Amino acid sequence: MLGAIAIGNVIIAEDVFISGSRGRWVLAHELSHTRQHAWLGPLYLPVHILLQIVSALASLVRPVPGFPPQHAYNPLERIVLYVPFDVLVEEASVDDRERAGIFAALGLTKP
Repeated sequence: MLGAIAIGNVIIAEDVFISGSRGRWVLAHELSHTRQHAWLGPLYLPVHILLQIVSALASLVRPVPGFPPQHAYNPLERIVLYVPFDVLVEEASVDDRERAGIFAALGLTKP
């Protein structure tokens, strides 16, 4: 299962993955990756892949509940990101006003 992935300014996502209750959060997270790509340029993919490998290895020793191994310790997924992966795990920690601001900043306002 692919889920969703951002490559450059393109987001590839399975319909089922983004049509669920967390669909806008998934899109917001992937849009954040497009900003990382703009910032890091051609280094983005190699750096992200390397950090995913390091995160997966660290997760073998100390798994983080609720997080896939490649995301658990990856700063490009959890720290250096406008919408970190954490929000997909702990959505309830984001209040309505903050949620609306995040979605508006990324053009994901409700129709």
